[in-house]
Amino acid sequence: MIPSCIEREHLLEALRLIKLKGIPDNRRSRDYCLIHDDGDHYPPKYVISLGHKFATGSLLPAKDFSGGVETNEFVRAHEFQTARCGCRQPKRSIVPVPNLPINPNPGHSAHCRECKACFRQLLNRIYGTYLPEHHFDWSIKLEDYRDTSIYEILNTIYLQLQNFRGFSSV
Repeated sequence: MIPSCIEREHLLEALRLIKLKGIPDNRRSRDYCLIHDDGDHYPPKYVISLGHKFATGSLLPAKDFSGGVETNEFVRAHEFQTARCGCRQPKRSIVPVPNLPINPNPGHSAHCRECKACFRQLLNRIYGTYLPEHHFDWSIKLEDYRDTSIYEILNTIYLQLQNFRGFSSV
C-alpha cells in the first residue's frame, strides 16, 4: 500500500531528480507511464518510491506496493496523467525519412481518415506509443524553425507529405 504522506510536491521533486539523473534500467516502466506537463514519460512506481524519499527521507521499496491500478490511481489522484506505454523497450534511433510514393489520388483531402490511420501506425511503430489529442507547446509553422538545427529534416518531411498527398497548400 502506498503511504498517504506522499504529496504532489514530493512527486514533483521526484520528477526533477529523474530528469536530472535519469532512470535506472531496472526501474523502467513495463506497462504504464506517468506523463508530465512537459510531455516526458516517467515510471510511476519509481516516481512514487522517490516521492517517498522526499516525504520521509527513505526510498519506498518497489516490493512494498503494487504497480498498475494502485500506482496509477495514486498518481492520478495527485493530478498527473498516466497512459499505457512501451518505454521499457529500448529507445529507437531516428531513421532517415524514406521516399514516399506519389499519391495516385491528386484530389486527396487533408482530412483523410486513411492517412491519419497510417500516420498513427507509423508513430506506434517508431515510438511504441501513440497518445491521441496529446498537446505540445510547439509551433506548427515550418518557418518558425528556419534558424534551428532541425529545419532541414522538418522541411524534408513537409515536402514529402505534400508530394504524397498531391497538393502543395496547407
